[in-house]
Amino acid sequence: MVVIGTLLDEGASVRIMSSTIWKALGFPHLVPLTQNLLAFNRGTSQPLGILSKFPIILGGKTIYIDVMVIQGALDFNILLVRDYIYVLGALVSSLFCVVCLLHKGRIVTVD
Repeated sequence: MVVIGTLLDEGASVRIMSSTIWKALGFPHLVPLTQNLLAFNRGTSQPLGILSKFPIILGGKTIYIDVMVIQGALDFNILLVRDYIYVLGALVSSLFCVVCLLHKGRIVTVD
């Protein structure tokens, strides 16, 4: 499944997925979570749970991550944080809105 509206944020502290995408994936099992999230605007939300070992593929590289599933209106479908970028060995340009990484000896640009 290709997820449009994926955001890479080197300053974010948690990986988040909208409940809409989680439902589109067929409601995979979530690990319960009792922790609330505090947003930058001081709003709080209760995650539905953690989707464990979710595969993310970018530029031919696959990694497995744990993602918090959030119910509510989001401006994106998935939020990925700095550890994802470092595992891929990618460079992110917020100015040009692109991600560059090495794949099979070539530089791949994803926008």
